[in-house]
Amino acid sequence: MDMAATDSLRLIDAAAAGQRLDSTAAALLVHAPLASLMHTAEELTLAGFGSTVSYSRKVFIPLTQLCRDVCHYCTFAKAPRRLAQPYLSPDEVLAIARAGQAHGCKEALFTLGDKPELRYAVARRALAQHDAVTTLEYLERMAVLVFRESGLLPHLNPGVMNREELARLRPVAASMGLMLESGAERLAMRGGPHFGSPDKQPTQRLATLRAAGELSIPVTTGLLIGIGETRRERLESLLGLRALHEEFGHLGNHHPEFPRQAGDSHGLRRRSRRSRSSSGLSRSHDCCLVLGCRSRHRRIFSPMRWYRCGPPESTTGAAGHP
Repeated sequence: MDMAATDSLRLIDAAAAGQRLDSTAAALLVHAPLASLMHTAEELTLAGFGSTVSYSRKVFIPLTQLCRDVCHYCTFAKAPRRLAQPYLSPDEVLAIARAGQAHGCKEALFTLGDKPELRYAVARRALAQHDAVTTLEYLERMAVLVFRESGLLPHLNPGVMNREELARLRPVAASMGLMLESGAERLAMRGGPHFGSPDKQPTQRLATLRAAGELSIPVTTGLLIGIGETRRERLESLLGLRALHEEFGHLGNHHPEFPRQAGDSHGLRRRSRRSRSSSGLSRSHDCCLVLGCRSRHRRIFSPMRWYRCGPPESTTGAAGHP
């Protein structure tokens, strides 16, 4: 066993004994033997949460699949020519919500692209027909409509927002969601999976998560695994989330996701030559490594409500099931 692996085992023992790992020490977990990491991670998880897994039964409402970003792994977003209409109508939104209600759902999860009106004239025209100027304005009205007519709790995923936009949506949302995906700035450079996607700059996403914390908005977040990031960058991303959660205590659902086959309901495409995991490991090995470090970071995040391994928001029917 090399020196790095030996040092990482000492860190695992220290964390198991209750010691909080600082950023420098936590970064060494990239060298940890997987079996040792997962064994201690399981012990800490069971000690912190027990063996009960809870979930929120939800229905997914894709308000729009237009997006101004061009992520190279996404199959959720579509160009206007591939959509029958740019936005769901209020009647269509209510029909989905009521179908979810009939299936026992308690939550309406709104999915949508980032500010498509800034890219597409057809989006601006469609919003005008709904007496709205921005997608966020229309989302706000649909969240109110769904809660009033169905009682489902709105969970909103509108992407990057500033403090004012978050504050406007806060009264109509039980919670919100924004994946950090990765804290690696280089993935947004030319040739990277986030090139040409202004809303995928890590600094902007972290700023949105920070503003949500300042406003006491509960937010689900997490990482996307296998788009060209390294092991160290994954841990650095978790440490960025740690800093926010220690300050505000508002983050939940720290989970890894993998790009999946085209057509998957979560909207992630199979890894391409352009966006490939840099670790050289299998998907399951990578996932276990991140989950193990995440559990190790219980000492970083403090006991969270729960977390899970992706895809977190996929469904084959009207209602979301565990």
